[in-house]
Amino acid sequence: MPAQPGQRGRRGNVCGPGRRRRRPPGNIHQATSTIGITGPVPVPGVTVTPSSGLVGGAEVQVQVTNFLANQLAGVVQCNNASNQPTQLYDGLAVPVSCSVPQLFQTSSAGVGSDRFRIIQGVTGPPIEGTDSAGNPAATDAAAYPCPPTPAQQAAGASCTIGVGDLAGDAANTAISFAVLPPGLNAPIVTMMATSAATG
Repeated sequence: MPAQPGQRGRRGNVCGPGRRRRRPPGNIHQATSTIGITGPVPVPGVTVTPSSGLVGGAEVQVQVTNFLANQLAGVVQCNNASNQPTQLYDGLAVPVSCSVPQLFQTSSAGVGSDRFRIIQGVTGPPIEGTDSAGNPAATDAAAYPCPPTPAQQAAGASCTIGVGDLAGDAANTAISFAVLPPGLNAPIVTMMATSAATG
């Protein structure tokens, strides 16, 4: 089942829901007192601005909060259709539809931001080689484009921007694309927008 906007990803999967796992500091067997936690545990989050009416080549601002401090994190764009093959990226299972991770560093406060260029069409794979289905990753990735196919959209799939780090924090949010008139493709719209912005 596709992830809902704003859901956290399972370790290694920035497209699906899961638990946040953090290793306690030091040797757990040497603890001499009980540590109580009051209040809710902060949930990693990501926002994308803008997140709708997008076209390929448009730049968006990706911002994360409540991540672990000073971590190397990666931004990816994915189709979150279910049952797609995965690839191992630094030991983490990443859906084959996800783009190559764009890396940035979180701050000492566990926040961070980065600019990301939207991909319209085939977004994956995250790395070269084969995927979990034993097929060339590029071949399987072509079946999971952004926007998703009509059949995938009917099943509830969407495209997402996700951020994850090797500590296990992950979050994603849905994005949507502009509906273009016949004969007008995304690169033309992007060039028009860029020209208008620069005068």
